[in-house]
Amino acid sequence: MKKLEMPIEAQNYNREYFLTDCDGYINFCNHKGRELPERLKGFYERLVFYPEDRVLEIGCGRGELCYAIAPRVRSIIGIDYSEAAIEICQETYKDSGNVKFRLADAKELPFQDNSFGGVPYLVEIEAAPNSWFD
Repeated sequence: MKKLEMPIEAQNYNREYFLTDCDGYINFCNHKGRELPERLKGFYERLVFYPEDRVLEIGCGRGELCYAIAPRVRSIIGIDYSEAAIEICQETYKDSGNVKFRLADAKELPFQDNSFGGVPYLVEIEAAPNSWFD
């Protein structure tokens, strides 16, 4: 078994990355974050939530998935360890009532146990080091 490399530092996920390089950025810019990029549509369609659910998305990036899930649940909180991601989310979805975004690291979640009924998690291949595929 190979030893896992250290994760990518949060500062590498800056505003420029999210708006000019991160997969789906053209779609995000064209639709102001109101439409899911292709890479998330299949994942989203498989999610099962209930109207009373409180949901946590870990690694929310630009927030498109949170925005899409919001009408289906009571509330959703998106967290990311990138300050730029959270700033983009807060700017883009500032008028979305039941969607909140918070700067947080998944290794140290700032929530009590059993606070959420659902936690969709999509492993981002882009964040995996190349050595994982050797």
